[in-house]
Amino acid sequence: MADPPDDEGVDALYEEERTHGEQALQEHEQNLARFDQILQRIEREVRPGRFLDVGCSIGTSLVAARKRGWEVQGIELSRPVAEWGRENLDLDIRSVHLADAGFEEGSFDAILMNHVLEHVADPAGVLETCHRLLRPGGAIYQSLPNHGSLKGRLFGASWTYGVVTQHLSLFHKRSLRRMLTRLGYRVRRSWTDSNSKDPHLIVSLMGRLGRMDKLAAWCGTPGQECLDETAYVRFITDRRWAHFVSQRVWPARFCRWTGLGEDLHMLAVKEG
Repeated sequence: MADPPDDEGVDALYEEERTHGEQALQEHEQNLARFDQILQRIEREVRPGRFLDVGCSIGTSLVAARKRGWEVQGIELSRPVAEWGRENLDLDIRSVHLADAGFEEGSFDAILMNHVLEHVADPAGVLETCHRLLRPGGAIYQSLPNHGSLKGRLFGASWTYGVVTQHLSLFHKRSLRRMLTRLGYRVRRSWTDSNSKDPHLIVSLMGRLGRMDKLAAWCGTPGQECLDETAYVRFITDRRWAHFVSQRVWPARFCRWTGLGEDLHMLAVKEG
């Protein structure tokens, strides 16, 4: 990303941030099933052992892994979110950067990074640290926005899911595979996912067309430079055509089948 915030700005952004933790708490039960599926994929490569989630939020993935017999630990920079997971879910979650966590080399069998790598200023450095922490044959699982997706290609810088202030690095399938391979991983499988329900679809489309003024008028807030989120949610809820576009139009099956989905997943193992 051009003109990213400095390291101190990034740290300040996340240390007291609570919004993603509140959302994770609301979606905890739903996400347990999703993380269980991810763990099933990881367990095709390694047996349950020591599991680390870098950017674990309240620790939903750790709860799912613990139920499957893993010994779990997490990293979460938001102090209030990490504290909630420690106190309410009895989890070992550390509010430090991965390199400063004090983990021994070769001490983990699997590492998960779920929508985290795009948020760090030095993704190669983080992946290199993960490589040191994994035992030989250990697995790393990545999920992140796919800028080689159909939405990424159509909407470019207006793609509101992939291009946001907090995303410092942008990836597509080839670039992520190339980075992992260069650092000593062997990619075992990769795939993309897509969802037909996308409340931001109209925003991305109108931004790409340069007609955010038109969208603001539809939302009943003409002349505003920034889109009012409350007005927009009301717009896509109350306008039948807008609700239909946000829920039914996007060809999610086609994107999944062709590898053009907006979520990229990649599973790799440490060679040696």
